[in-house]
Amino acid sequence: AINALVARAGPPINPIAASAGWTLFGAVLSTPFALASLATGAASLTLPGLFWIGLLAIGPTALAGVLQFMLLREVGPLFVTQTNYLIPPFAVALGVVALGETPSPGALVAFGLIALGLSLAQEAYRPLWRRLTRRPIRPRR
Repeated sequence: AINALVARAGPPINPIAASAGWTLFGAVLSTPFALASLATGAASLTLPGLFWIGLLAIGPTALAGVLQFMLLREVGPLFVTQTNYLIPPFAVALGVVALGETPSPGALVAFGLIALGLSLAQEAYRPLWRRLTRRPIRPRR
């Protein structure tokens, strides 16, 4: 959510540079935790593990970041942050369809809360949208 606001309010920036910065920032913040888990033996460092970490860093992290920063410039932070709330329901739906999982009652309650929050957010911005898109009424001749 913070990157959405910074990207929209800040000066124009290359989406690749912005995504690289946020990815590097996340890597720096998570490094102490990774080192601690290696030191305690909770995790081990293997070549296949490094390959998959690198693949995850490039694909769903860096490329998705580039797309997100491009989308932020086009449609704004409100739309992008609201679409982030749709990720959990789609992830569970994909798990049900592709993996045959059964959603828990808590997941169904969470979906209801997400839908309620999205509808309230849309309702809060509807009067502003009407004011911005209102056209002056021209008198008939």
